[in-house]
Amino acid sequence: MVSRGTPAMSMAGNLDPWQVSSELRVDIFLSQPREASVRLWNAARNVLNEEERQRARRFVFDRDRDMYVFSHGLLRLLLARYMVADPRELTFASAPGGRPELVSPSSAPIRFNLSHTDGLVGCILTQKADCGLDVEQIGRVDYRHLVPTALAPEERSALLGLAEADRPDRFCEIWTLKEAYLKGRGLGISYPIRNISFSGFDGNRRCRVVGDERDDGSTWHFWSRTFAGAYSAAAAVRTQRDDVKFSATFIEDLP
Repeated sequence: MVSRGTPAMSMAGNLDPWQVSSELRVDIFLSQPREASVRLWNAARNVLNEEERQRARRFVFDRDRDMYVFSHGLLRLLLARYMVADPRELTFASAPGGRPELVSPSSAPIRFNLSHTDGLVGCILTQKADCGLDVEQIGRVDYRHLVPTALAPEERSALLGLAEADRPDRFCEIWTLKEAYLKGRGLGISYPIRNISFSGFDGNRRCRVVGDERDDGSTWHFWSRTFAGAYSAAAAVRTQRDDVKFSATFIEDLP
């Protein structure tokens, strides 16, 4: 597949990406459906199973149907590349909380997550570790209405300390980080997100969770980027390892 910038991994032949490095690889793939080739669109449509096709037909609006088809087809294509498998034969099940997980091939140690917003699809794949990904369109909603309910007090103070022009990007970065963390844990939007606080935006992102005996955020690694001034993407991976390597690739075509 064709990428812009540094590729996250070679997609040629039967290369097993987990054998490339001893590091914990976290590969993030991003694609803009409007920029994708006809070949990639056709491949995404052709690998969906009957249940997914039926669900796609139930969407009222074409844009929602197209986004569902493209994002779920792309996920199948990427997973199949990792496992050297037929993308049509992959099967999924919902874990507690609704997070999809790979059922077959059952021996695959791959964990993944999928996210999309208007104009951008994102997939994250890694080995064994819980992971989450969120992509959002910057400025899609007025962040000022969400600050009181979405940000912890220290996040709000830090945000207000920025120039007004920088606040939408920072708010969207915080929001996507929180969403990625929650998706990695398999939790929904009912979680009190003001209990999650992010800092370290000048270097390594740090997470602190209060009031939750199950997880305090300390065992997670985070990645976030802004693309073309229009989109924010964030990833979260739970692991005790320190050798975590995030890589991002844009996909526009099949090889």
